[in-house]
Amino acid sequence: MNNTRKLPPLPNMKSHRKEVMELLTDEMYGRPGKYKFEYDRKREAGGFEKFTVRVTGEGGAHSFGFTLMLPKSGQGRVPAIVYLTNPHDHVPTAMLMTNGYAVAICHADEIEPDNAAGFPRGLAKTVGGTIGALAAWAEGLVIIGKILENHECIDAKRLTVAGCSRYGKAALGAGAKFEIFSTVASFDSGCGGAAINRGKKDEHISDMVRNFPHWLSPNMKKYIDNEDDIPFDQHFLLGLIAPRNLLVTSSTKDPYCDPYSEFLGLAYASKAYECYGRKGIGTWEQPEPEKLLIGDGAAYYLREGNHGVGVGDWLALMQFNKSQSIKFPEC
Repeated sequence: MNNTRKLPPLPNMKSHRKEVMELLTDEMYGRPGKYKFEYDRKREAGGFEKFTVRVTGEGGAHSFGFTLMLPKSGQGRVPAIVYLTNPHDHVPTAMLMTNGYAVAICHADEIEPDNAAGFPRGLAKTVGGTIGALAAWAEGLVIIGKILENHECIDAKRLTVAGCSRYGKAALGAGAKFEIFSTVASFDSGCGGAAINRGKKDEHISDMVRNFPHWLSPNMKKYIDNEDDIPFDQHFLLGLIAPRNLLVTSSTKDPYCDPYSEFLGLAYASKAYECYGRKGIGTWEQPEPEKLLIGDGAAYYLREGNHGVGVGDWLALMQFNKSQSIKFPEC
């Protein structure tokens, strides 16, 4: 496979992280206005907790909720996974809790409805600025992370943020911008997520801007049919997560996301990890399906099957987290 794609060179993230984040904020995600939040918490039977978050900003107020499921007591502070999803998606919460994880589930449409015609209506309207839906979902994930890092049952040093498809893009955005997440997991995030744009198969940035214009910063419109002029590629986004843990997963029957381009995003981002003395994925050879490749700070897993997230992805995440029990250098 050809891994020699002509990409913008990755800056030294240790010395230029702020500039790269500013670039992606302005060009890709959009810039939010100032806001503040407060929340209510209600304990339910069976270890469930219901949270209602109220956000106020220049555009008014908006509320959204999330559910926290805790494993059996007596384990001390536990790691937590913050997962952005939709009501119809299955999450193996029992398996995750059995393995000692707390699981926080948030439905993306509660944060910001995925509707171009009505955009912005939720959090994006409240915080204002030039924020797109991906950034609005990411802001919601960050708010949840900030709440959980102060929870008496949660280990704030072991917070994972995860999402699949468009929500995998948002999880990457949240992890890149905010360092409260020690692990970031992207399941089949594809274009605008983990996949390198230049040389990518099927969906491109131009397609995403035309079909989902509300997802991104208005500035991305100038790159329609002119993608080579984008001053970055997705290895910039992934590199912002360094030196923290990053898992990218793909599926074999998902040409739209282009698994090889997702793998390359992780491979090209390894230079960011090297700036901090870590190796990243450590190889240019994409592993065979169902073989979890664990590097130093980064991992890749190619699942057999269609677009989505399966049990194998969750098992890969838990195995990866277990392997990376180290202290992180300061970003």
